Amino acid sequence: NSKKIRIFLKKISNQSIPKINWKKVEFQHIKNDPQYSMHVDSFQNTFKVWMYPGNATKKNGPLHFIPKSHKLSFDKLKWLYDVSISSIGKIEPAFRLDKKYFKKFGVEKFALPIEKSNTILIANTVIFHHRGKAKEGMPRITYRMDGDNDGGVKRLNPFL
Repeated sequence: NSKKIRIFLKKISNQSIPKINWKKVEFQHIKNDPQYSMHVDSFQNTFKVWMYPGNATKKNGPLHFIPKSHKLSFDKLKWLYDVSISSIGKIEPAFRLDKKYFKKFGVEKFALPIEKSNTILIANTVIFHHRGKAKEGMPRITYRMDGDNDGGVKRLNPFL
């Protein structure tokens, strides 16, 4: 509940942020998890916030992303449009990126390891991202902001 974090979240969401209540999310890695596929959560700026309670390493399946892929270039807008009118795009809420497009949008990196406990990770999930793979059954514990937000901060005005 750092004041600095709430000020930052207010800037990116354009709304005041009350005291944050964190909800523990326990997860076990499963084989063929669809979250292992590179994807975007939305076609507009949407921010998710996670807190990692302890040291996290590459073996825990950290967040992977393509740097700068949150920018709406002509290629990304065309890709978003093509996926949105496809049969998959009409039923799948998160648009998945085929590997054949990876080079077009950049080189994948991972957001961890986090070497301190209680580290906050804030991601704009219009960026191409995915859950990193880990050994099946391996636990992953994070905390998300509690409320009707799936861990994210909803923007009142997507054009800000």
